[in-house]
Amino acid sequence: MPCHFYIIFVDFLYKMAYSIVSKLFFSFSLLGGYMTEKQEKIIVTARSLFSEKGYKKVTMDEISHASGVTKRTIYRYFKNKDDLFRFFVFEKIEEIKEIVNRIYYEDLPIDQKTHKIIYNLVNYQKDERLIESLREEAMDLPLGVAKKCFDFITDAVILELKRILDDALEKKDIKPCNTQLLAFSIYKLYFALFFERKEKITENDINEIIDFLNSGLFRGDNNEQN
Repeated sequence: MPCHFYIIFVDFLYKMAYSIVSKLFFSFSLLGGYMTEKQEKIIVTARSLFSEKGYKKVTMDEISHASGVTKRTIYRYFKNKDDLFRFFVFEKIEEIKEIVNRIYYEDLPIDQKTHKIIYNLVNYQKDERLIESLREEAMDLPLGVAKKCFDFITDAVILELKRILDDALEKKDIKPCNTQLLAFSIYKLYFALFFERKEKITENDINEIIDFLNSGLFRGDNNEQN
């Protein structure tokens, strides 16, 4: 199968799976005020424990004890710890989508809009304790559940960014490009600056990145001489 058809096919499958699971989560989260008191206790307690300790160190016994809800009752609502944890993963993905949609409709040039979306998403990941706990655990246990969940959240962020770039491409606001590859590259650049760079990122750093995205890295006159 040619490479570009493979990318399109994988992207289609991911979108379909992501859409189905997101809708399932969203319909469940809509229960809101209709949740029982015990459901709310389980969710509030588990969210706090997972945020503090990560996935691996939290046990169902601990959630039961801290929430005051028996394990038998917890298993009525969630099959196991993985099932409970997935609730919070999709909760974070919904929050990510809300951030993107809020900025998407602002009246901004595409470069500023793209930067603002990524900047807010990366800051969200950095400040959101549950995601930060996932990231830290994923670094220590690269084959564990936390790594898979963190990667899924990252994929959701990149998919949202790709959606913005696809729209910009259709409007001819950006040059023809592989939006999947571009979304991945831009996100990883910002992620590295926020999480892996020792020096704190400054406003000048941000403006320089935007300039590179606008004009490209290599000078046009040098290309003409070659």
